[in-house]
Amino acid sequence: MHVRAQIRAAVVEALSGSLEEVEEKVFNARALPIDQSKWPAVLVYTNQETRAESISSDEEGIRQHSRTVEVSIQIVSQIDDGEPELIDGIAAAIEEKLTDTNLDLYSIVVDCEYATTETEQINSGETELHITTLRFNADYYVKENDPQTAII
Repeated sequence: MHVRAQIRAAVVEALSGSLEEVEEKVFNARALPIDQSKWPAVLVYTNQETRAESISSDEEGIRQHSRTVEVSIQIVSQIDDGEPELIDGIAAAIEEKLTDTNLDLYSIVVDCEYATTETEQINSGETELHITTLRFNADYYVKENDPQTAII
């Protein structure tokens, strides 16, 4: 499994069951619509990845690369009274959780930093949705010829 998929899985594991408001409603790269009974829900994606630099070569001459993957976490909920405070509370809990360096996530990444938050409201027919997207940058290292194994 590619390291970015391992990062997604580790983030889902860290958030599942640890956020009271969403309990077991944390999904890994979900593409299908979410039933309203599962709102609020948390969706975890890795949308963009960049190679920062080649950092060194091992004894066989294989380069190691520093990479940064953007981890996007969407909180999706129906808009009603009190919903912005609920979403903000979930977002704050996510930020706190992902800075805990005791998570399994930190056996894959060397750093995971908060980057941005974006909020939007969408009217889709009878339902108005509130979507807040938190973005984190997770830094990790891999060998040039082995994108499935993180180097710590």
